Amino acid sequence: ISACLVGSEMCIRDRLKRMGLKLLDYLATVGLLSVTHKSATIRMRRQGNRRATKALMVVLGNTRLYGGAMTFTKRAIADDGWLDMVVVQDGGLAHRLGVLGRALLKRPAAGPKVRYDRVQSVRLEAEGDVPVQVDGEVIGSLPMTFSVVPQALNVIVPTDAPTDLFLHAPVVGSVTGPAAQDH
Repeated sequence: ISACLVGSEMCIRDRLKRMGLKLLDYLATVGLLSVTHKSATIRMRRQGNRRATKALMVVLGNTRLYGGAMTFTKRAIADDGWLDMVVVQDGGLAHRLGVLGRALLKRPAAGPKVRYDRVQSVRLEAEGDVPVQVDGEVIGSLPMTFSVVPQALNVIVPTDAPTDLFLHAPVVGSVTGPAAQDH
């Protein structure tokens, strides 16, 4: 998972699909929904602990950028065996615009209504239809369980990738197999 969003972003995607909106309209839609989107009560179960909160969105990721433009999981390390989880709780207009502004400026969401945690597995549940998006694709609605399987995937990264994004040094070698056909 590079980014998994539960909640508000889905409303934006749905509206864009229905109306065929362009980039400027997208930004206006993000701004509008940042103010008007209703939160959902999300129940989280992880490592034996249970918690419920009114959340605007939950972001899970093992990398730092969402869509190459926004940052939510600022401390994520791609190969450390953990998912970084950001829970943006419900709040007033200033809180909502602050979260949006910080994400667009590639600064992590902060404040008393933003919880940052690291998990290896988490189950998210909600009453009603709360959609889930993974890496830009809608995969369904809650309830869902998200887990990380350490070292299960080999990836090709550019030589100029930020070194602090990885815990382990890259393996240098040639590309073989199906991935080689894409180069």
